[in-house]
Amino acid sequence: MRLSKSFLLATAMAATLAQAPAVLAQTRAAPVVYDIPAQPLGEALMRLAKQSGRDILFDAGAMRSRVSRPVRGVRDFESALRTLLADTAIGYDLRADGAVVIRPAKSPARRRVAASSRRAPEARSSEAVEGTDLILVEGRRQETPQAREMASNTTVNMLSAEEIARRPDRNVTETLARLPGVNVMFSTVSQAGSQGNGSNYGGLDTAARGEGQFVSIRGLSGEYNVNLINGIDAAQGMPYSREVQLSLLPPIGIDNIVISKTSTADMQGDAIGGTIDFRMPTAFQSPGGHVSLYSDVRYEQRAADYGLKPWGYQGQLAISKTFGADDRFGVYLSGYYSLRHFANSQQTNGQFEYKIVDANKAVPAGVDPADNLQLLGFGMQMTRGETKRYGGVGSIDWNVSDAIHAFARATFARADTEQTIYQIGIQGGRSGFATAVPLGGTSGLARVVSNQQELHYWSQSNPSRDTLGTALLGFDAKIGRLTATPQAYYSWGANDFPNHFEVTFYNRGISPTGDDTDTNYQVFKTGVGIGYRDGYPMPIFTPGILTNVRNIANWRARNRGEVTDGKSNQHKHGFKLDLRYDAGTDWLEAIRFGAKYSDAQRFTSFRDIQTDAAVAAGATLGNSGLVDTTLSSVIPGVYNYALPLISPDRFWAAYSANGGFNVNWSPDDYNGNTVTGREQVASSYMAADLRLGSVEVTAGIRYEHVDVHNRFWISGNQGVDKTVKLSDGTTQSEHYGWSASDSSFDEVLPSLTAAWRPNGRSAYRAAIWTSYTRPPFIQLAGNTSTSVDADGNVSISRGNPNLKPIEALNFDASGNWTTPFGSSLSVAGYYKHLRNFIYNAGAGFSRYDDATGGRVTISQPQNGGSGHVVGMELNLRQNFAMLPGAFGGLALAANATFQHSRVDLKVAALDRDEHMQNAPRQLYNASLIYDKYGFIADLSYHYSSDYIAAYGLWGTSSFGSPMNSSALDQWVHARGQFDLSLAYSVTPQVQLRLAAQNLTNTRVYYDTIGRYSTVVPQNIDAGRSFLLSARLGF
Repeated sequence: MRLSKSFLLATAMAATLAQAPAVLAQTRAAPVVYDIPAQPLGEALMRLAKQSGRDILFDAGAMRSRVSRPVRGVRDFESALRTLLADTAIGYDLRADGAVVIRPAKSPARRRVAASSRRAPEARSSEAVEGTDLILVEGRRQETPQAREMASNTTVNMLSAEEIARRPDRNVTETLARLPGVNVMFSTVSQAGSQGNGSNYGGLDTAARGEGQFVSIRGLSGEYNVNLINGIDAAQGMPYSREVQLSLLPPIGIDNIVISKTSTADMQGDAIGGTIDFRMPTAFQSPGGHVSLYSDVRYEQRAADYGLKPWGYQGQLAISKTFGADDRFGVYLSGYYSLRHFANSQQTNGQFEYKIVDANKAVPAGVDPADNLQLLGFGMQMTRGETKRYGGVGSIDWNVSDAIHAFARATFARADTEQTIYQIGIQGGRSGFATAVPLGGTSGLARVVSNQQELHYWSQSNPSRDTLGTALLGFDAKIGRLTATPQAYYSWGANDFPNHFEVTFYNRGISPTGDDTDTNYQVFKTGVGIGYRDGYPMPIFTPGILTNVRNIANWRARNRGEVTDGKSNQHKHGFKLDLRYDAGTDWLEAIRFGAKYSDAQRFTSFRDIQTDAAVAAGATLGNSGLVDTTLSSVIPGVYNYALPLISPDRFWAAYSANGGFNVNWSPDDYNGNTVTGREQVASSYMAADLRLGSVEVTAGIRYEHVDVHNRFWISGNQGVDKTVKLSDGTTQSEHYGWSASDSSFDEVLPSLTAAWRPNGRSAYRAAIWTSYTRPPFIQLAGNTSTSVDADGNVSISRGNPNLKPIEALNFDASGNWTTPFGSSLSVAGYYKHLRNFIYNAGAGFSRYDDATGGRVTISQPQNGGSGHVVGMELNLRQNFAMLPGAFGGLALAANATFQHSRVDLKVAALDRDEHMQNAPRQLYNASLIYDKYGFIADLSYHYSSDYIAAYGLWGTSSFGSPMNSSALDQWVHARGQFDLSLAYSVTPQVQLRLAAQNLTNTRVYYDTIGRYSTVVPQNIDAGRSFLLSARLGF
């Protein structure tokens, strides 16, 4: 075949253009993972060229009627190319400059083209060469995340390994905040409900560790997302929700992270927010033998401010090797270890009341409850501790033949945290500490006034043992037009809360106005005085109380040793089979169908005992033997009061020596908060991939059947059944001890997606899909208790096995555009309509309703009503490679999310139109990047607007006022943070990096009761952190 003049001219032009920089960070672009569905061979080659950055020249006529094999998860270009061409009677030649010429088998003409020294031109997209059937596909390499997002037929966002490594984040949860539509929370809801247990999981103490813990996607909390590792669903180890604590994963050793915001029939149906897939490296990523080393040291400024340990470190070793002919066999192994010390400042709210109440102790009509608040107690706190993380990744890949690829994957991650919290607490709102002073006249209104207070020193631990592991075995096999992918997997996760302790010391009588008759603690006959400064409540002490605070070592022990042990884990195994039949017609590309089965076992327990074994009766804080050091300030510059620190080691030594572990448990105490369960999910799907001109359409349907069996303990009579006599004279048998419940769900989930690519630089997508989320286990089978009063009235508190799943109808639309000038832009819009909503109530029951029948009252959770989320995401990247000289290394990346959410919780005390939890209205990210001459600099900014953490259901106050109102929702306030990373590649194999997190020392966390009220706040200050790292590869 003769090449046209146009082709030769284009080749000459490309040789010149090839000298210009391409897309940002091209020289250090992330390794490509090739995922190309089976389709007409010519179109598959176009996709391969886009993803690889390799110039590919082929004869369009020779490709007609030929269909490619699918490529999934392949990281080597030639392996991907060979897979596409298998069974097509098509070959290829590689030129010295890396370009590829596709040829029919035994075609001398194609081989002569391949021998040419001319470089294939870099066309704008793909174009026919004049006078021939040759198709020339653009070979300029795009930045991998943008290429992946552009190539996808649904809305996805991706983080490459290089993008993850460029950030100074402590874990991958914080890194996810860089993506549009993703909000990161520092903790989860911990408030205890009517059961009164479990409040030590999560909460502000966990947030005080100063690092992100959980994520929400498009306004939906973590329990509405699916978390995958290497494509398999991770075990859900949290005790009171279906969340996965992603903070235990370090920001190293991950190949890429993909968030799919649109679900299709072949994906799990229980994702309303999105699906997060953490994909680990394999040896095929870089054929041959490779070793990489990474190490860093981190400095925590806040810990240094306290004079405590500020240093931490992290290290990773990764080894990969491919073997055999054509590198058909590969092994990848990596392991990591990290240690982080932290010491952060913390202020918590305590008792709060209304300032003005009516005769019923309620808010007067027409008065905003939030504007009517007063704070009567709070805690001045700090926390110290350490987190150890360790784990690793292993993978084996074997290209058995051109038609069979076998693989095995395993991951393990563990995070052990030891944390202790120390508090000087002011309590002016305990029962009997406030009185009502009538305002006079006939209004019937009164002012609530604090007339007493007490102080206490309180310390508790907040340990955690978090584990997440996965194992996967499977293969891909192509048999003619059929491709089969069977897989078997196992996943285990645990979020344990072992050996939590509490100890308290109360103030002793020094004040001349105090009552010294109580030998345990002192009540001051003076009301609380509180002012405010920079968002912190400030105590206004009388001289006598201030003297007492300065003599904190003389405070007497009250709670002399309370210990709690919590365990929560899930073990899950499953099998799945995906089948694809490549139809190869003009309009029907393929039919896909498959099935999946998973079986999960869950265990949760919570046991609490107070033995007073750690401190002798009458001992003071100073002579307790527990204190190992004393800080000069609780929070430097805010609360300048000395704070003794109890040593956990000393506590446990005393507790053990005094027989604290020698406990005679009653059946109710030991079993009362224990739930075991089994959840079996069977699913199947079918989908058709259609091509209607330049529009690709996928229509599919998925069916999921779920069986849940839970076993729990009914407390109230130590496990012994009894017959009770009701007030009407009849008798009724009540069961105590072990009981069980069953729940079942059936979901039919249709989906329809469409993608249109009018050219190589734009893509448009639309989707309608359905999804659901199963109720949390604690809501289905929470801890149950039965009590009978003296009048024969029976009260039962229990979970509700008849809860409905939360169901969603989702609409997505998005567009992506790129330009020849280094720009990429994406816009995505979404709308989600939900019904049967269930909010996160932590250890308590959501929408806790009472139903009375005769003399029996049953209290159990109920589904809420409907809700919706509507939003828009904008994502812009611009490099300035066209600028001369050093300026060509500049680039800008920014994204913004705007969303609006409302839900009807069907809680009588709350508004019918509530905001969803963890759904900020705005999210912004911006990065100014420089990448040239071996230097990489990245100045980034992240902003999240305010959002609700917990709904305003606080029960009845100590004074007797109902404190339930949407006006009293707990709002996490807006926060912005600057980070900086500076890196230099000494050689292609060695890189050094200096990074800083939270450059402007922004407060990590600030919440208030009431969106605009600042009277009842909580604060966490974790300061800045600095990181120095080195990476070596060979």
